[in-house]
Amino acid sequence: MSAFIGGNLDSIAQSADRIDTSAALAVTTGTETSSAAEMLQTAVNEAMSDLMKKFDVIAGELTKDINATHTQLVSADWKGASRDNAVAIKEQLQGQVNTVLGNATTNLGLERDAFNTRAGAIVDSVNQEFKSVMSQIDLEYTNLAKASRQTRENLLAADATIKMG
Repeated sequence: MSAFIGGNLDSIAQSADRIDTSAALAVTTGTETSSAAEMLQTAVNEAMSDLMKKFDVIAGELTKDINATHTQLVSADWKGASRDNAVAIKEQLQGQVNTVLGNATTNLGLERDAFNTRAGAIVDSVNQEFKSVMSQIDLEYTNLAKASRQTRENLLAADATIKMG
């Protein structure tokens, strides 16, 4: 009766290769996750900046309308307290536009800052914790692949010894 050792040694080698690939994916996943978190932070900052620009455009259009209306009122052939009140309202309207714009910009800035703090924490967490775990997985998988290859080599050596005996 003859013994056969190593019938699946090629399968062991292929498994070791797949384990190496999995190890590399762990590191890649950590890096890609970090990049995604940073991209999210950048996208939110860009969106907030665009929104602030739009607020400025709207406020500019309102100011232009207020000034045009004021010019018409001042040049109108109209006398009395009603005219004076209508002309004086320009400053109130402009003050309200400025207040609304200021509040909107301030609130948007606060939201942006709060989001950046949260996004920064996510990026830090990914960089410190998740990537650390993925690096550890990479190391463990790499060690497993080495052990698989060593097992294959040991089985080949045992097989050669048995064939010689």
